[in-house]
Amino acid sequence: ILRNTVGALPTPIFLVRTERFDMHKQLPILVVDEQWTMRHSVAAALRDIGFPHILLAANGLEAIHILQAEPVAAVISDWAMSSLDGIALLRWIRSEPTRAGLPFVLVTAISDPERMRIAIKAGASEYLVKPYTVRDLAGKMQRILSPAFTPTSLEAAAGDQVLGLVNAAE
Repeated sequence: ILRNTVGALPTPIFLVRTERFDMHKQLPILVVDEQWTMRHSVAAALRDIGFPHILLAANGLEAIHILQAEPVAAVISDWAMSSLDGIALLRWIRSEPTRAGLPFVLVTAISDPERMRIAIKAGASEYLVKPYTVRDLAGKMQRILSPAFTPTSLEAAAGDQVLGLVNAAE
């Protein structure tokens, strides 16, 4: 049993397991969030969709220490954190030649076209707005870990979404 959404207080549901991500089971996924509950909720969801190895960090500084110590398959980070936020962590990763192509999902509670533009410009592989479903997370992970994925594909895919959000607000 998993909760229907990550980052909210929904009723528990039975989750049908999604496609497994076999090629990425060897490297861990790094989850970065100040809130203990969110870190562990995301870790549980990742395990359920087939990622058995998860590393947890409470902020961007902890994440950097982990990234300097061992390789990871991807990073899922909250935007708002007091000790080096998610966007600063993303920029650090993109500035490091050995980590520049690391898949990165930026998570935020604020649905704002300008924030999405900032994330895209900083190099986010994907963008999730809280609360989101386990299915949403699985889809993002499948996309960023796909052999066809390129780091610039979010910008191309998000162009219409950002425009749509701006138009919807008018």
